[in-house]
Amino acid sequence: MGWKRMVHKLCQQGAYAVGIRPVDREDCPFLIKEPSHGAWYADPFVCGDGKHEYVFVELMPTYGLLGKIAVAAVVDGRIGEFHVVIDEPFHLSFPNVFQYGGKWYMLPETNMSGQVRLYCADEFPYRWRLDTILMENVRLVDHALYPVKDGFLMVSHDIVDEIHGYNRIFFLDMGKKTLEELHPAGTWSNIRLGGTFFQKNGKWYHALQDCKECYGEYLHFFEVDTFSSEKFVEHQVGITRVEDICLSTDTSKYQRIHTYNCDSHYEVIDLFFDKMYVDKFFIHQWKEWVKHTR
Repeated sequence: MGWKRMVHKLCQQGAYAVGIRPVDREDCPFLIKEPSHGAWYADPFVCGDGKHEYVFVELMPTYGLLGKIAVAAVVDGRIGEFHVVIDEPFHLSFPNVFQYGGKWYMLPETNMSGQVRLYCADEFPYRWRLDTILMENVRLVDHALYPVKDGFLMVSHDIVDEIHGYNRIFFLDMGKKTLEELHPAGTWSNIRLGGTFFQKNGKWYHALQDCKECYGEYLHFFEVDTFSSEKFVEHQVGITRVEDICLSTDTSKYQRIHTYNCDSHYEVIDLFFDKMYVDKFFIHQWKEWVKHTR
């Protein structure tokens, strides 16, 4: 066994960093927020309340098995310190944050609970409560929202396993707080979602994550041709790999990208890499003990 493989086996394990840059500035590098020793960050969503911009993420504790939802303010174009805002007894990720009717809502991934759960902010961005359980007994992850009258068309990925699954279409009625499954005609991708829908130059797009070889290897970008309850047609316009991205730091250590989101001010990504943990043995032992004592 070579020394690099030995170091990886003894001291390295996968982690995620997140990055941010102004929209429409491809000449500008993404400024990277590296994980701390205590947690890494993934699935970033960016939004603003008119005064400040915020980045919401899945925060995964190093000594833990369940993700939490955290938020950080954007300060001088950089992502600040993260604060946990939703912590449940099941895994949370993909914190899709949006406004409707003057209120802030979040539709995170809550697959481990077997539910699709809608949260509402009592005090944005730091205080959240469960608003409605929209659906039960499902294995849906990574919900992407497309705005329509009275709510959103929602694309969610139904997971068969970590690599295989397919996309399902719903209407999220924000007045009634209900989900209705739709079966539109047309052709759309069944690749797992890598972000919510976003608008650019009058057209709608969204990112999907390639999971053929491994989880979240790189991103596909699709443009929406038409999307309604009767018809959904989209087509691929490009792919993005880590080596295609301008970063504020050395790109060689980053291996994968699996999330892209943006608002009118910033765009955000996440990046997978092998992080050094001198206490990897103890992290592994702790996780195994937790698994067997739950």
